Amino acid sequence: DVDETIFDNNLFTIAPNPAMDEVSVTCDVREEKIVTILDINGSVIQQFTMAASQSIMNVMLTDFASGMYIMTVTSDKTRSAQKFIKR
Repeated sequence: DVDETIFDNNLFTIAPNPAMDEVSVTCDVREEKIVTILDINGSVIQQFTMAASQSIMNVMLTDFASGMYIMTVTSDKTRSAQKFIKR
């Protein structure tokens, strides 16, 4: 039995982008999701878990340096990545 992960860049939205102090992550996948924020070099900055019932989460960016970051949302069946800018 082969588990196939579906890669879908439209799985979630980040708003606002570019952002100042906070972003909202909206994801309608109805299973537990791991939200990871990486810097442009691929180092993990922060990681969160979103419950299966949770479709929106706010992430504080006040400790982040200005620049580009990559956010990934991973569940058992799906994986998605998007870039966002912290001003």
